[in-house]
Formats: sequence, C-alpha cells, structure tokens
Amino acid sequence: MESVIQLLQNLNIDLGSSPLVLVLCCGICIVGVFLVFGLQFIGILLEGVGHFLELFLGILGGGPFAWCGCLVGLGILAICGLIAVAFFNVLGTCGTANQVNLCRLFGY
Repeated sequence: MESVIQLLQNLNIDLGSSPLVLVLCCGICIVGVFLVFGLQFIGILLEGVGHFLELFLGILGGGPFAWCGCLVGLGILAICGLIAVAFFNVLGTCGTANQVNLCRLFGY
C-alpha cells in the first residue's frame, strides 16, 4: 500500500483533492458499467455456442440404441417414398398401350 502512495506522491498527485477523487469515482463507475454489460454479452455468446455444441455432440454421441428408432423411421419413410415413386410411374402408363391393371382400378 505504501508503494502505491509513494508512486502517486512521486507523480505529484494529491489524493486529498476533491476533483481528482470525483474523476476517479466516475471512471470506476463507467468502467464498471462497461464490464458488467460486456461480460453479460460475452456470457450470452458463449452460452449460445455451448448449446450448439451440446446439440451437435449429443447427435454424435447418441450411440447405437439411442438412434435406432430414428433409423427405423427414416427407413420406413424411404420405403414409402419408393412406393409413391413407383405408383406414380405406373399411373403414367395409363391410357397407353402399356397400361397395367392398376389403371382399371382408377377408371382409366
């Protein structure tokens, strides 16, 4: 503590002067406000990055059993898509010489 006081005395700064004390207090308040809001903003950014990483790593670390239902669902969806494509390709033959009995079912 004495070294700080000696440093200030060597710089000819009088700690008893009111304007200097007021300027220092205002400076501390302003810096404090910037620190509070700045740290809050940095915390929000880091929290968002953390949530993104948690989601990404949760998908990667799901394991064989956690994603088994998703794979079955995707498989069923793919099979339904293939059936729909085949159905529309067959319906495309209706009204031509290559039409199939499925066209009769729909009245073609």
